[in-house]
Amino acid sequence: MNKDILKKIPGFRSDTWWKKLVAVIGYAYFFFIVFSQDGVTFYDRIINSLMVVVTYGTVFVLVFNIGNIRDKIYFFNRPKGKVRIVFIFIGIFFTVIVLNLALMGLNSLKTDQQIEYEVEQSNIRAASYMDSRIQALGPAEELTSDDVGNLQEIIAAYESMTPQQKSLLTQEDKINVLKKRLEELKSN
Repeated sequence: MNKDILKKIPGFRSDTWWKKLVAVIGYAYFFFIVFSQDGVTFYDRIINSLMVVVTYGTVFVLVFNIGNIRDKIYFFNRPKGKVRIVFIFIGIFFTVIVLNLALMGLNSLKTDQQIEYEVEQSNIRAASYMDSRIQALGPAEELTSDDVGNLQEIIAAYESMTPQQKSLLTQEDKINVLKKRLEELKSN
């Protein structure tokens, strides 16, 4: 009985050891993603986990043709031969897009605290990314005319940041130095 159930699970159907290993790692990773979803409340964690399960689960079912689902969906089973592979990829791509659009409605179920938390995390990521870009430039006095384009891009990105994002920067004092250096490089 257990062998019959395993023969229906992707990764265990062919009874090949390396496919089983990949499947176990993949399933463990999937469950880790589902159960590690963050949220301010338990309810928010459930909503985030549901979004992951629906998105990845649907793609998994279509890619591995669980229950011969692709044979039952008109778009996937029409063409034959190599063209069918293209239709399968296009179908999965559009399925993911439609799912993401549909799941956007679940965002309205999130608590206000969760939305604030997600905005805060987004601001932290933006500030951290900008800090790393500024730091990667090195000392301002060592910048040359070859760095003008990169410098202009970083300053423009800084200017487009929100006040909340700018307040999280650790390298903000260096921006004024970089602006002065840019003017010097442009004048030369």
